[in-house]
Amino acid sequence: MPDEPDTLSPQETAALLGTTDVRIRSLCHCGRVPGAAQDLLGHWRIPRASLDAIPTSRFPYADVTTQEIDLAGTDTDTRVGAITGRGTQSVRDIRLRNGIPAYPGWAPPERQIPRMTTSRLLSLRDMIEAELQRRS
Repeated sequence: MPDEPDTLSPQETAALLGTTDVRIRSLCHCGRVPGAAQDLLGHWRIPRASLDAIPTSRFPYADVTTQEIDLAGTDTDTRVGAITGRGTQSVRDIRLRNGIPAYPGWAPPERQIPRMTTSRLLSLRDMIEAELQRRS
């Protein structure tokens, strides 16, 4: 059909794939739609040729690894995304789909990722060695 444009809006793409435009925009933002780009006004344009590559599964993150699920909620979504190579929104979706609460900045120490300094690690090593010597 020569009259059809080469690119589609998220609304047009969603109508063709049977999903929502919000999901299509989210996939574009996460880099999951090949060739998708924003125009000068910030509107997403999706190449018609990439329609087959857009995940249409009801569970779009079926390829999520156990490691990614374990990391979700242990730090901010942005930092977990940087570690796993996913976007912030993608990590948030994974976290919400798996019922993992958000990482609060004020989380108790047992919920935080350990960030120990070398001096603290050395002092812990000394304490453990002293206790082992005391017990032997």
